[in-house]
Amino acid sequence: MKPERRARFAAAITLSKGKMYEYGVPEADHIELPEGVDLEMQFPLAVGTIGDFASEEVAKFIDAKGETNTPRGEVVFSAQVLQAFDDSRLNQDLSFNLRLLAAAGFYLGDIPGNAAVLISKLALLAGPENDPLALAAKVALDKPWSRTDNVIDSPRAAAILDALGEHFKNGDGSDRAIKAIRDLRNWAYANASAHELLMADLLGAVSATRIANSAWSLLPQYSKLRQDSWQSYLSRPTSIKEMWPSQRMVGEAGLYTGQSGLVQMPTSAGKSRATELIIRSAFLSSRTKLALVIAPFRALCQEIASDLEKAFRDDGYSVNQLSDALQTDIEVDIFDVSIGTAPQVLVLTPEKLLYTLRQEPDIVQKAGLVVYDEGHQFDTGTRGVTYELLLTSIKRLLSESAQTVLISAVIQNAAAVATWLLKNESRVVSDKSLQARRLIAFASLPQGKDGQLQFNVASDGEQDFFVPRVIVPEQQPRLPREKTDRYFPTQESGSIALYLGLRLIENGGVAIYAGRKVSASKIVRDAVEQTFRRGISLSPPSTYSNPEEIRRFVNLYSRNFGADAYLTKGAALGIFAHHGNTPQGIRTAIEYAMRQRFIRLIVCTSTLAQGVNLPIRYLLVTSAMQGRELIKARDFHNLMGRAGRAGMYGEGTVIFTDHRLYDERTTESRRWENSVNLINPDNAEPTGSTLLSLFDPMKNETGTRALGNPSPAEFATMIVDQWESLYEAVANISADLQKKKFSANSLREQLNGDSMRTWTPSPR
Repeated sequence: MKPERRARFAAAITLSKGKMYEYGVPEADHIELPEGVDLEMQFPLAVGTIGDFASEEVAKFIDAKGETNTPRGEVVFSAQVLQAFDDSRLNQDLSFNLRLLAAAGFYLGDIPGNAAVLISKLALLAGPENDPLALAAKVALDKPWSRTDNVIDSPRAAAILDALGEHFKNGDGSDRAIKAIRDLRNWAYANASAHELLMADLLGAVSATRIANSAWSLLPQYSKLRQDSWQSYLSRPTSIKEMWPSQRMVGEAGLYTGQSGLVQMPTSAGKSRATELIIRSAFLSSRTKLALVIAPFRALCQEIASDLEKAFRDDGYSVNQLSDALQTDIEVDIFDVSIGTAPQVLVLTPEKLLYTLRQEPDIVQKAGLVVYDEGHQFDTGTRGVTYELLLTSIKRLLSESAQTVLISAVIQNAAAVATWLLKNESRVVSDKSLQARRLIAFASLPQGKDGQLQFNVASDGEQDFFVPRVIVPEQQPRLPREKTDRYFPTQESGSIALYLGLRLIENGGVAIYAGRKVSASKIVRDAVEQTFRRGISLSPPSTYSNPEEIRRFVNLYSRNFGADAYLTKGAALGIFAHHGNTPQGIRTAIEYAMRQRFIRLIVCTSTLAQGVNLPIRYLLVTSAMQGRELIKARDFHNLMGRAGRAGMYGEGTVIFTDHRLYDERTTESRRWENSVNLINPDNAEPTGSTLLSLFDPMKNETGTRALGNPSPAEFATMIVDQWESLYEAVANISADLQKKKFSANSLREQLNGDSMRTWTPSPR
C-alpha cells in the first residue's frame, strides 16, 4: 500500500482527529473536516492489502499455489490507517470490523504487542450477529489457548479453533489445522460473500501464524531438545505460548543451544522472556547448574530476580539476589552445584560479584552461563570501570564451554564489542523492530492561538500532523494579597509538562523528565505550592491512583520528610519525584507502585533510563540536558524506550515540552538540530572503554591542543595512586596553559571520565 499525496493528507486529518479525543480537546473545538475529503476513501486499499497478505499466508501454510507479493511493511501501514480511523470516532458503527482488521494486520505484520492491545479494546465491543467467521478470527487473535466459552456457529471455523486449542495444549494439532484451514478456504472460494472470504482468510492466516510461531513448534527446534523436555513447562498456563520476533532471532542465532552472543533489542521487545528461555534451556540441557545474571543497578537486579523467581517457581530452580549492603549474605551452599542439587540463578551487581569473587574465587568456573544486562553501562564513569574490569576478569576465568550473553537496547558498535568480549563479531543478534509504535511531538505556542502539538515533524517515515488547542492556559484564583493574575500553565517547559501530564494521565502512566535533580524537585514543589494551592480545573493524579497506596506513601513520606514537606504533599496529590537524591527505599516503592499501576505520574531524571521497566505511555521531556551537558543520544533512546510498554499500550508518545525548540527552530537552529539528532537512533554514541580513556591525552577546551606533560601514562598512574592531590593540582595550571585554552574545569571533567575512547575491533 503506497499512499499518494491525497491519501497522506487524509491520514494526517484522521490521526489529528483521533488525538484530539485522546488529549481531551472538547468536540466543539475539534477541527472541521475539509470539504470534499472522504476519510473512508482509505479503506479499500487498506483492507485489500491486509486481505491479500492473509490469502498469501494461508496458501503457504496449506501448500497451495500462489505468489507472495505483499510487503509486510505495507500490511502494518494499512493496520495503522484502520486503527487511526477507529480512534477518530468518525463512524463508530464500523468499530468492530476496524479493530479486528487492524489487529489482524499488526499480528500478521509481526507486531503481536500492538495486536494484543487492539484485541483488548475489541473485547469492549459487542460482537456482531450472524458473523461466525469474524468471531472466530477474534478468538484466534485473542489467546486461543485459553478458549472456554466461545461458541462459534460455523463447523469449519470451529474445527480450526479446536485444532489450535489442541496444539497449545500438547503440541499436536498441526495436521488437523492444515486440513481445517484448507476445508474453510475451499468452501469460502466457492460459496462465500466478499466479507466472509476476507474473514476466512484472516482466520486461516492468523491460525497458521499462531502455530508457526508457537513455543511448542519452535523451542524444541531452537534448543535441539526433545519436545518431552519442554512438556512440563509448556503445559503450564504461565508458560510462554508464542515467540515474538526478537525471541525467534535469539533462537535462530543458537543462544538456546549454548552459543554465546551479544543481543541488541529495544525495550519491550521480549528481553525478559528471552533471558528466561536462555537460562531454562541451559538447565534443561544440563549444560550447567549455575547461571549468573549481572545488572548494573540494584533496582534492576530486584526486578530481574522477582521476574525469574516467578518464572522458575514451579521448576524447583533457586533464584538468589545478593544485596549490595556491607554485610556477609553469601552462604556456602549457594555455590553448591554438585550432583543432586537444584539448578540456581544468582542475580547481582558488578560490585557485589567482585566482592563475591574474593569470598568464593571458583564461582566463575562453576558458572556455565553468564548474562550481562544493560551491557552498554560499562563505559559510564566509575561504575563503568568496575563493570569493565569484571567483564575482563570473567572472560579470562570462564571455561571455554561456558556461555556468555550480553544484552542491551542501545549498543551502536555491537560488532566491535562482540569482537572484544566473544572474539567473534558475527555473534550479534540485532532486532530494531518496536512492538509498540512510538510518536514524537513538540509543543508549540503560536502567537494569538492556543498551544498545539506538532507530531512526527522530525521523524522520517511517519506521517506528520498537528493537534490544535491542546495547551489552553486557565486563569487561577488569586491568593490573599495577590494583585496579579496567574495562569496555568506558564510558558515554562516544566509547567507545560505538568499541564499535559494532568490532561493525559487518565489514558496511562506519565513520566516527566527533567535534566537535573533540582529541576525535577521544582516541578513537584510548584505543583504543591502554586498550581494546586491556587486551584485548577484539572484533577490531581491521585484521582487515578490507588487510594490505599497513596495513603501508604503519605505515611512513608511523613516519616521521612515530615507532614508539611512539599514531597509529602506531592505524594498526597499523586505526584512523585524519582532521582538520585530520592532515598533508595522510596525509589523502590515508587517503581513498584508504577509497575502495579497504583500510581500514575513521576517526575524523574535519567534514573528512569537505568533499566527498570515501568508502564509509561507518555514521556514528557522538559529539557534535552543531563546536568550541564546535552544528554547522550544513547541514553535518550534508553529513556524513550520506557514510553509505550508492549502489550499494554499500542503506542508510546514522547513530547518535548519546551515550545522554543519548535517555535524558534529557524532562528535557534542549533537547539532544534540537537533535539532532532537525539531522536535518530543512528546518532547514538558507540560504547567505549573507560579504562582506555585513562590513556587519552588531556586536551584544551577547543580540542585543538594536547597536554604533553604529564604524559597520558603518568596521568593514569596518578589517577590510581594520587587522585586527590592530582584533582587539586589541576586547579593551579600555569598562565601559559591558560593562554592555550586549557582550563581547570575542562581538565577535571576529563579526569572524571567525560571523554571516552571507543573501541575498534582488535584481538585480545
